[in-house]
Amino acid sequence: MTKKSKWIVAHDTHRCSKLLVTRDWFEKEMRFISTSHPAECQIEELGRSSAHISEGTNHADHADPGPPSPSSAKGNGRGSAQGPAAPASALGGKENEGHINVSSADPAFVEGDDEDSDADEGLDNFPPPPDVVTLTNSQKWADDEGHAVELETRGEMTKNGLLFRAAEVAVKLLGLTPRNLRQTLYKDAFLPGEDYLTVRQDDVRTVYISFAGVVRLLYRSNKVLARRFTDWATEKLFVLKAGDDHSQAGLVSNILGVPVEIALSILQKCPLPCAQVYLLTLGSVGKLRKTMGIKNKNAPDNHIVVKVGATGRGAAVRISEHVGGFGKIKNIEIRFVKAIWTDPHLLSTCEKEVKQYFRSHEEWKIETTGWETWRDGKKHSTAERSEIFIIPPQELDNVQKLYDAWQAKYGGGYADVLKTNEALQEALRHKEDQEAVLADLHNERLRSRDIEIAAAAREIAGRDREIELLKQQLKQAEELHQLKMEVLRTRNA
Repeated sequence: MTKKSKWIVAHDTHRCSKLLVTRDWFEKEMRFISTSHPAECQIEELGRSSAHISEGTNHADHADPGPPSPSSAKGNGRGSAQGPAAPASALGGKENEGHINVSSADPAFVEGDDEDSDADEGLDNFPPPPDVVTLTNSQKWADDEGHAVELETRGEMTKNGLLFRAAEVAVKLLGLTPRNLRQTLYKDAFLPGEDYLTVRQDDVRTVYISFAGVVRLLYRSNKVLARRFTDWATEKLFVLKAGDDHSQAGLVSNILGVPVEIALSILQKCPLPCAQVYLLTLGSVGKLRKTMGIKNKNAPDNHIVVKVGATGRGAAVRISEHVGGFGKIKNIEIRFVKAIWTDPHLLSTCEKEVKQYFRSHEEWKIETTGWETWRDGKKHSTAERSEIFIIPPQELDNVQKLYDAWQAKYGGGYADVLKTNEALQEALRHKEDQEAVLADLHNERLRSRDIEIAAAAREIAGRDREIELLKQQLKQAEELHQLKMEVLRTRNA
């Protein structure tokens, strides 16, 4: 290389060479080449990327650095522990030809096996994996055809606490290699502990992605599955932010439940009293904070007040009692969300598990200044007070999915009843649709008749004007005739 201008860094023989060079020399050469031949080479991260080609280190022998351990991240004073940002092609796109990211040329990121784990001498710095979580099919991610995708799932049922194994997310959801996905997580502003978690599992380092992290990845991907999910999520967000009253009401009914009157009309169709564990929403904290004397200062106004209950007499009877009681409280709006149709012998066990789930969330427990401030005509028992909770609106969907899981667990011989209930609900929806169509048709006919009547009135008014004009013409003709007769009589005389 007698002339530096002939040295092309993009050439494979130089890009992946095993030359031992110093960092100072590398930076000097990069500056010269980028200014002399910008069309032949573009360096995306000058200087920082050269850390992979340090003095006395064989480039090809680097091991995957992986996410920084807690001790190394804490003690490293050289910038972010996450490293430089990943290119936009990290989710499966192709880099532009001639545009080279020196850090992406590191063989540790583009070669080797496609596992999501690495052997590491510092395994003690990482926590053990959380407990395994079992999801129902409705709670699992679905593929392009709508079938549930089996992923190793751990943690707890929160947006950052529910974790999915990164290797399976990469292959089954995103169509990537695990190594490419890990490169995205480590280098592209994904937050450890929030978007992903690195644990010590089977003597190797294993990466898990949170629910929130998977959502972020789906929004960055162009896969069919990702587009289907982002279209659905964006549609819901659009309705919440910019939808009209009708569309927002439809979305709220799907989230908060249906009006209690409609629910009672369905539940009362049950031929026999059924054992049920039900869930009602009473309204938002913002509307009920004063009327219910809610003292939870940290509860935002958009959080939902819910009522959990159980009955062996049938939910219709018990909910009717709630309407008579809670319905007297100002701003209360009772909506029916879910009910578990359970075997009578399993009712108490099911009720205990459901209420234990709600009570396990300390932040969901309601605090009031006194139940007599509800002004519903009675004081509530301690047991009834413990059945009312305040939950975030985004958790209500998770609760409904848990009710579906409890239904499968405690349903017993009520499969036929459930099918009948679903058929009644479908029949009610069909009836409501028919009534809406008939109402629209009736209104359209009324509008048509009004238009016809108005047209007839205009026509009659036009004819009246014509008749009046004819009368005037006739009167003038008669007067003219009399004038002529008088003239004739005068001449004859």
